[in-house]
Amino acid sequence: MKRTFLGLVLALLVLVGCRREVSLDWSDTPYLNVTSAWVDSTLQGMSTEQKIGQLIYLDVDAGEVDVDQLPNWIRRNLFGGVELHNLPVEAYLELYEQLTGFSAIAPLLGTDEQLLLNNQFTGAGEVPGYEVLRYFSEYDSLRHLSREIFNRQLQGLHINTQFSSVELFTEDVEDLLAPGHLQFVKGMSGTALVQTADTAYWNSTTHQQLVRLQNEGVAGFLVSDNFMELNHLSPAQIADLYRTQLDFKGLLIAESNETSALPLLAGTVDLLRVKNDPLPVFRSLLAAYHSGILSDRELDIRVAKVLQAKEWLRLQKQAREEAAQLAANEGNIAYDQAGVLSPVLGKEKTDTTSAVVSIEEHFDKSDWRLLNREFYEKSSVLLYNRNKLLPFKDLYRYFYRLVHLGDDSREELEAAFSHYADYSRYYHLADDRGHYSRLRISPAKGEVCIVTVNQSLERSRDSILLADLKQLAKDREVVLIHFGKMEGLQALDTTFTILHFPEFNATTQSLAAQVLFGGASPEGKLPLDINAYFPRGLGESLPVTRLAYQIPEAVGIAPEKLVGIDAIAKSAIAEGAFPGCQVVVAKNGAIIYSKAFGYHDYSHQQ
Repeated sequence: MKRTFLGLVLALLVLVGCRREVSLDWSDTPYLNVTSAWVDSTLQGMSTEQKIGQLIYLDVDAGEVDVDQLPNWIRRNLFGGVELHNLPVEAYLELYEQLTGFSAIAPLLGTDEQLLLNNQFTGAGEVPGYEVLRYFSEYDSLRHLSREIFNRQLQGLHINTQFSSVELFTEDVEDLLAPGHLQFVKGMSGTALVQTADTAYWNSTTHQQLVRLQNEGVAGFLVSDNFMELNHLSPAQIADLYRTQLDFKGLLIAESNETSALPLLAGTVDLLRVKNDPLPVFRSLLAAYHSGILSDRELDIRVAKVLQAKEWLRLQKQAREEAAQLAANEGNIAYDQAGVLSPVLGKEKTDTTSAVVSIEEHFDKSDWRLLNREFYEKSSVLLYNRNKLLPFKDLYRYFYRLVHLGDDSREELEAAFSHYADYSRYYHLADDRGHYSRLRISPAKGEVCIVTVNQSLERSRDSILLADLKQLAKDREVVLIHFGKMEGLQALDTTFTILHFPEFNATTQSLAAQVLFGGASPEGKLPLDINAYFPRGLGESLPVTRLAYQIPEAVGIAPEKLVGIDAIAKSAIAEGAFPGCQVVVAKNGAIIYSKAFGYHDYSHQQ
């Protein structure tokens, strides 16, 4: 064990000793332009423990760790930034007050969300993820609305650090690089690199993209464990990729644990993203400092950048508040110092002095249900409509079979499908390696197969399955409904009808069934070239020929107004007015309520 440790120490000394010395005076990233006496004086007055803590960025899941420990951890200088998941908004805000109260230096507060912050918290309602954003140009009105709401959520919850997938930056997207928070880019894939026996370098497309992002003011890059393992990258190669090839002088953050922390710092990483518990990494760095492996110079280079970033954030916030105060003075209106979110989606702001109450109102899941539906409709893509099969017509002529690839529940899809037609169901499961056996379905007259898949289909791995699907399409109509990233469509062609949704959830399942029958229309276009069959911009619309199933808000009816229907129907059945009934409420071509009560007759047999 001692030999192993000494070997690691010697290797680290070589890495640190051979690394290129970098001046503290940088100017190619916005926060590095900050010149502040506070940065210099704070750095000089910090203890070693305080400096080490500033290099740790905590990624905390409230479902896995007791978040009540965080105030004590920050009081002990164990971390300088944190991202909190899976706790109520109110609990987050209370914790924020404690963290800022106990910390001499304000922490970085982060998010991995892209569309809205709701998914980061419990009880706030689910909203689409970043994949959906790729289907909207930055000039789209719906995207513009979501970005406005998102930026106000960031301000209301004091979140100042965001991690966004590199896939979102394939084009100029100024709205994703809005001022006021630090934007880190994550999600680099193995295809971004070209590797030889002992060298790794960016391919030309990725290199141009990353240089452009630097010029547009990106704060830094996140290096994931997966990226390093997939490409067998050493810390020295990470330093070469980012510091030498890109000449990037901003913050580099990497996923880290107790073992990898020191090698990553030797690879010129500045911040260590640590899961749940900072103590093992903190102790490892402190021991390295006391043993002489980690020098004051190495600490100061990194901490100075972190402090510059935090000072830049403070100045940005100050400028926003001054502008808001000036606008308030000119308009003779009160300025809300608490940072309460402005009204969104037409909702009036309540007359309250509590920032917590007002912010929680804007995370109420009922506010986002209609917005979610619009996002999913506009990101659903009909890639090919073979023989103009969709929307289904003459339903009495056909027999429908649902073939589900994989064991994920399709309950919502089947429930929506049953509103329009009967069906049979078949689950085709993969083995432990993810390989599918032969798909054999005997032909039946008038049969239409609807194949649903919630994964990427690969030519090599899924060659048998793809061949069987093509064979299936020779003697019947086949519709493939694909849920997931658009890159998962690369192995497909125009053998059958293909309908694509970027996410798999209850809303997209229900919407998929409605599209099949003409209750809704796919409105999306492919944002990228997928293959020779499916170029960028492809996407067919369909006529809406049948009633849709919508939420009440879509037709301007508050859900609470429908609550009394259940009681009325049950009361009438109890009084013997009728044995049972089917209640349907429809408006503007959409069914917003449909429920059956009681029995067919008074015998209660069926």
